Amino acid sequence: MQFSSFVHTIETPHSVSLYHSLTTKVFFITPEQAESLRQKNDLERVFSEDEMQRLSRKGFLNDTNQISIADLIQKNGQETPDIFALYLILTEKCNMDCLYCSQSAFRTRDRMNGMSLESLSEILKKFYTSKTTRKRTIVLYGGEPTLNRAGIDYAVRYVRETMRDQNADIVIFTNGILLDEELIDFFNVNHVSIILSLDGPQEIHDKYRLWNGKGSFERVSQAIRKLQEKNIPFGISSTIASHTVTHLKELIEGFITAYHPVTIGLNPLHYVPAGRESIAVDVQEMARSMTEAYDTAREHGIYIEQIMRRVRPFVLATPRFKDCPSCGGMIRALPNGCFGPCGHFMEEQKEIELPTYSFEESQIMKKWNERISPSIPGCAACPALGLCGGGCPYNSLKNGGCIFSSNDERSCCQAKLMLNHLIELLAKDVQPRGFYEVTAEDKKRLLGNIDLDLSIPMKEYSKYGEFELDEQYK
Repeated sequence: MQFSSFVHTIETPHSVSLYHSLTTKVFFITPEQAESLRQKNDLERVFSEDEMQRLSRKGFLNDTNQISIADLIQKNGQETPDIFALYLILTEKCNMDCLYCSQSAFRTRDRMNGMSLESLSEILKKFYTSKTTRKRTIVLYGGEPTLNRAGIDYAVRYVRETMRDQNADIVIFTNGILLDEELIDFFNVNHVSIILSLDGPQEIHDKYRLWNGKGSFERVSQAIRKLQEKNIPFGISSTIASHTVTHLKELIEGFITAYHPVTIGLNPLHYVPAGRESIAVDVQEMARSMTEAYDTAREHGIYIEQIMRRVRPFVLATPRFKDCPSCGGMIRALPNGCFGPCGHFMEEQKEIELPTYSFEESQIMKKWNERISPSIPGCAACPALGLCGGGCPYNSLKNGGCIFSSNDERSCCQAKLMLNHLIELLAKDVQPRGFYEVTAEDKKRLLGNIDLDLSIPMKEYSKYGEFELDEQYK
């Protein structure tokens, strides 16, 4: 008898474990069993009959209980796209000039002006004609979306009044420069979640986030004060670059103390503009910092989406086989009505459908829906298979020439390091003294003070790509 090809032996300073990369199931084993495995002894000599039966039931052995990837895809309804998220690029114009701006790094054409109400109407009709099994998410994006106030008004009223959809999650990402009381009140009445771009205290934020040639911290602070005066909750979105990567713990604690955000986003740079390479961050350093940031987050009970997309699949046994909703769940619509799955590709005028196409007719969306980590060469053999979702398709294209290549070093490094960290935290908590099957309750303690049931912006977005398993394998 042999192990399933998805079973890995993971050693940390305090433990040796067997880990199933498809199901995220963990068994701790004894040092003697670990040594016997290194000697390549037969499994029947390493484990007792009862232990072998338990391993078999959980799909760890190469027998009839092995989990089927094809069945997983079918049971989770992943055979066709399920478009639940719509990013409306209301304008590509911006009133700031951030030194690390991704649009500056990718752009090969002029920025488009504001999306017309006619284009908005057409794309929203397509979105609501497209069926989904999930809670809908509409993101007001840019550029800087508040430069198109007419577009904001139309999109929000279309969802809340025309479609009478009070359940949809409407979110705006804004730099806060133009966030006045009229807009704030409009967002509050229509339940629009506000995410503000803020990189830290003034000396950090103002280093790269420029407005009219100077730092923008004071203007963002004015917007925050207006929200706080009205007791309106908001989230914070920060960029991880050279100015923040070594300060994530302090930044998180500072945000919590000063602003009490409902959520924090830590956004790694994909690429930096030419000539500004000093802004970039080493992937290993970023992964270590994100792991440390998780410990801070669990202590303070704050949800950080870019971290929790690695942690949730492990804790809940809902393996993530798609890292991004662009793989079958999300549309990004340009101001001219063209659409596609990914903003980075669209910046380079790639993977774009014309406005005349419906979402269902899009061959691009069908192709991207097929991007699932177990089918990506190189990913299937990785221990972090069920945590990384195959990483970023754009990075795969840039580094491997194809969205179906396993060349996203950033996501891969972070997922592997986080996996080892989570197993080490488990070992310290349960302190196994023999062969031990990790339970669901053991895993949930890893969350610390983080409440997964809390209502936060972009929650459905954060969960996308996670697959439900049969109870047998949990």
